[in-house]
Amino acid sequence: MDTYEDKRNYKRFPTQLKGTFLLKGGLRREQCTVLNVSRKGLGVAFHTKETISRGSSVYIEIYPPQELQPISVKGVVKWITQIENGYTGGVELMSKFDDAVLSKLM
Repeated sequence: MDTYEDKRNYKRFPTQLKGTFLLKGGLRREQCTVLNVSRKGLGVAFHTKETISRGSSVYIEIYPPQELQPISVKGVVKWITQIENGYTGGVELMSKFDDAVLSKLM
């Protein structure tokens, strides 16, 4: 039986980065934590009571340490699971991270 991990095209790297997110059509940015990163995706803990659904468009700003500006990305929620204080899910990015940006996130 294939797992979601088997279907990924890019290796994920664990991380713990602060971020904010805004769902398309949402009214305000909320907190999130980037749990892992790959060239084309993110694992994210969304700290919200707002409902997040599979297929939702999301805008994420990631705050790497030692960087003055956040890294902004757009993506689509590919899977989502409700947890105690929000949701955890996978976001497929609209465009790939280049080597320079990926290294800042790892």
